[in-house]
Amino acid sequence: MDIGNYSEAGVELALDLVNTQAMTRDRLPDLTATRAFLDEHGIAGPVGEADLPRLRRLRERLRAVFEAGGDADRAAAILTELLVEHRAVPRLVAAEGVLRLEAGTAHDDAVDAVGSVAAMALAVLLAEVGAARLGTCHSQTCQDAYVDLTKNRSKRFCGDGCARITGVRNFRSRRRAHEAAQHEDVLRSREID
Repeated sequence: MDIGNYSEAGVELALDLVNTQAMTRDRLPDLTATRAFLDEHGIAGPVGEADLPRLRRLRERLRAVFEAGGDADRAAAILTELLVEHRAVPRLVAAEGVLRLEAGTAHDDAVDAVGSVAAMALAVLLAEVGAARLGTCHSQTCQDAYVDLTKNRSKRFCGDGCARITGVRNFRSRRRAHEAAQHEDVLRSREID
């Protein structure tokens, strides 16, 4: 993604959190997995068993932003609620002469840190590229979220793997339908004879 260093890290945090919930499996089933996820994303602060339901609820609400289907009002309302709820504190940071907007949290709470950073990054992204650039995979076997930064706004899958699998499935389905139609034609021609 090319959306700026801070925003990119925050958007990746949001995507990674949303995508920890697979169709059949939760990749944050316990405190150990949750701590590893937070460490991987540089999120400090204490986290305990009581935080797991909060983090899962945050994940659901962030998913709703990606599932908003281009509805900017809905996505903006969710993100605004998250920014307030997680006590996001915007900071203007100068790095190498370039100003960027970052979010921190008013407390040393890991879930609030994730919520404020992810919500702020998605809010900045939403303002810059629009809600239609956020989506969820169109594959029947995947529900991962994605950000579409293609020039022609054509992304429909989370990655090449899902796009290929769906393409193969569609091809096979069309081929079976064509073969079935040919078979019916043969049967009809035999009935006529």
